[in-house]
Amino acid sequence: MFSRAFNPSDCRPPVRSGSSAPSQGVSTSLNVYLGLWCEARNLSYICTTLGERAGRLTGQCLRGDCAGAEKVRRIKERFDLGRYTVVYPASAHESHK
Repeated sequence: MFSRAFNPSDCRPPVRSGSSAPSQGVSTSLNVYLGLWCEARNLSYICTTLGERAGRLTGQCLRGDCAGAEKVRRIKERFDLGRYTVVYPASAHESHK
């Protein structure tokens, strides 16, 4: 599975082991693979979460898709942005500003 085999050295510097940056991530990716990857590396994360019923994924997003304004809302809900001098976006997408 990609999420278990992905090499952290392929990440931007703030996510790499030994970085002085906080070990936190936010993504529109799904929890079913991003969660495994982050938890294996002791990283906290915010992402799109798929619903589950009777041990099976429903395909529905809980709390909606973690993108655009919803991503910003979740970040502000979870992190005190005043504590950070620099925040590294995963992409330069317009919705990340």
